[in-house]
Amino acid sequence: MPKISIVCPVYNVGQYIAQFLASLEKQTFQDFEVIFVYDESNDDSLRQIENFCNKALFKNRTKIILNKEKKGVGYAKDLGFQNSNPSSEYLIFLDSDDYFDDDYFEVLINKAEETESDIVCCGYSRISDEDDSLLCKEMVNNPTGTVDIANLSFPLFLINTSVWNKLFRRAIADKCKFGYAKHAEDLYYFLDAIANSKTISFINESKYTYLIHHGSLINTMSYDKYQDTCKHFLDYTKYRGNKQLFDLMSSFIFVRIGIGTTIRVCQSKEKQDKEIIKESKSYLKEHFNIFKKNKYLSFGFLSKSGKKGLAIWILKILYKLNMFGLAVKIYIHRMKKNKKEIRW
Repeated sequence: MPKISIVCPVYNVGQYIAQFLASLEKQTFQDFEVIFVYDESNDDSLRQIENFCNKALFKNRTKIILNKEKKGVGYAKDLGFQNSNPSSEYLIFLDSDDYFDDDYFEVLINKAEETESDIVCCGYSRISDEDDSLLCKEMVNNPTGTVDIANLSFPLFLINTSVWNKLFRRAIADKCKFGYAKHAEDLYYFLDAIANSKTISFINESKYTYLIHHGSLINTMSYDKYQDTCKHFLDYTKYRGNKQLFDLMSSFIFVRIGIGTTIRVCQSKEKQDKEIIKESKSYLKEHFNIFKKNKYLSFGFLSKSGKKGLAIWILKILYKLNMFGLAVKIYIHRMKKNKKEIRW
C-alpha cells in the first residue's frame, strides 16, 4: 500500500502542469500514489497526465478519474479521495499548476512521524507567473513544537487554510469533505480537519511554490459567492455545545467573512459598502461568537501575536463601532498600492 495518496484536480493547466509533474517525479520520497481528477479541458492537460501515468515509474500507482459531474473543484477533490487507496496513511491535495521542492513529501512525512501530528503544514512561496519573481514567503513563523489544538497559545485562525501545503492523516481525512461550495472549499475541509484533530505541527520553511497568475493579485468576489460562503459556514454552528471549539471556529469565520470576504465583495461594487458591512455584522452577531467573550479574539490573546494580531482586534472593534467601512477603504488602497494583501 502507498504511504501517501496524492489527489490532484486537473483543468486547463496545460502550460503549467509539466513543472508540477516534474516535481512528482523528482521527489526523494516515492512511496505514494497519484489520483488525477480530470475535468474536460480546452488544452493538452489530459495528454500530459496520460504520458506521465504511462511512465514505468508511475504506471502502477497512478489513476485518472474523469470528473463527469462538473460540480466544482471541491467535488473533484472529494471524488479523488474516494478513489484513493483506503490503506494509505496520509493524504495530500495539490494544485496541478504549482510545484514543490524535491524533498517536499519527505519533509512532511518525517515531521508527521516524528510528532505523531494529525496535520502537518509547511511554509510556501508566492511566485508571479509573469517573471518568476518572488512576491512573498508565508507561514514560516509558526510555533516550532507540536501544537495542541485544544490549548492554543497562538492565533491558528490566521494561517493560510489552503490544503496544498498540508499533510493529513487518513483517519482525519475520512471525516472531512470539501463539498459543493462555490468558494472557500479548502477552508471548509480544514475546519472539518481541525474539529477532528488533536495536534498540528509546522515546518517553518518554504517547501511549496504557489503560482500567482497575472491579474489575480487582488481578487474581488461576487455577491452570489459571498452569500454561498455565508450559507456553508452555518454548518459550523453545530459546535455551539463545545465553547472552546466553537470560539475557534468563530475566529476562523470572522477572519474569512468579517474581513477577507467582506472586503472583496465591497471591491466588486455590486452593492454599497455599507449594505455589505451591515449584512456581515448581522450574520456574525447572530450565528457566531465574535462580539461576546471569545478568548481567541480578545486583546490579551491577539496582542501576543504582533501587528497582525492587533490588527484583527482593531478590526473587530471597528465592527462593534460601525466603523468598518474605514478599514475597507484603507485595506483596498493598500492592496492596490502594494499589489498584495496583508498576510500572516
